[in-house]
Amino acid sequence: MKEPSGARDKKPAGSPMETYFSNITVLNQALGESGEPFQDSHSAPQTGAVAARQRAVLWLGCNVLRTPHLAQLAGKVLRLVNPELSVLGGAEHCCGSPMQEKGDRERALSKTIGDFQAERVPTLVSWCPSCHTNLRKGSDPASWGFEELHITEFIARHLERLELRPRLSARLMLHGHTGAPDRDRDMAYCRRLLNAIPGVAIVAEQADADLGLHCVPMLVAPRIGVDAFEHKLKALLARAREAGAEMIVTIYHSCYRELEKRLSLDGLVVENYITLFAKALDLPVPANVYRELAHGGSARFDQLLSDAEKRGIDRAELERAVKAEFPPAPRTS
Repeated sequence: MKEPSGARDKKPAGSPMETYFSNITVLNQALGESGEPFQDSHSAPQTGAVAARQRAVLWLGCNVLRTPHLAQLAGKVLRLVNPELSVLGGAEHCCGSPMQEKGDRERALSKTIGDFQAERVPTLVSWCPSCHTNLRKGSDPASWGFEELHITEFIARHLERLELRPRLSARLMLHGHTGAPDRDRDMAYCRRLLNAIPGVAIVAEQADADLGLHCVPMLVAPRIGVDAFEHKLKALLARAREAGAEMIVTIYHSCYRELEKRLSLDGLVVENYITLFAKALDLPVPANVYRELAHGGSARFDQLLSDAEKRGIDRAELERAVKAEFPPAPRTS
């Protein structure tokens, strides 16, 4: 399997960080529609002052690539708003948050900021909450040379450019994280986006300060305990049912993944907001293979293994990545 050069540059082969990035790359390639490894895309420089102002970079980060359908939809939606779009993601453009050593984090973020500056665009649109926060905390905005916005804010600023159609009918609970300025803004802008979709009704909202900045077990469980983390997600699912919601909608991909893995298919579903937005825009929505695997899709996994060689993936690497992503765990719903 072809591995992004940045992944091996960050840590020696066989190290925990090398495995971390490799697992993301393998899942993206195995679960994606095309079967091709994720690659950056770069918009060509445009002439004229207006064209130059319209260029932007979508910064995916690395972890959303575990759910390739979300990464793909984010790019499709943003290109409707702004056709002059570059898309950068994966290990080569890491914010540093997965790394344990301060020096590694600083070097990764410095390189990534340099990558954005090389694009010479006025606007950086960030997808990942960790990337969004770490960029602001770990560097001086005055030195960037671009404006950085979370994707929810960027889309909300340009809602008038989008024609949202009545393709959905859903009562939903919006799940977010509040208590920090970045997260408060993301929640407010996501609420605005959902309220703009015909047929969608927000019947409840849920945010729990104990869950931190987003639902990541490796960050939250050491602080509050594994049992407490699982109890809180169970309570989140119960809250949705009590509110009469048919759907839980997440802002962050991390929350989507953790809830999907714990959700029984009994009438309540979980989606990321970008999926609903894409449907309302009549964009084709890729198959959600992540969901199939999360709900015991052994036959689907066997198919992925069968297709591994055709997609240029080592079977042992794929088995390792799936095992790491879907460890046995009791369902909480």
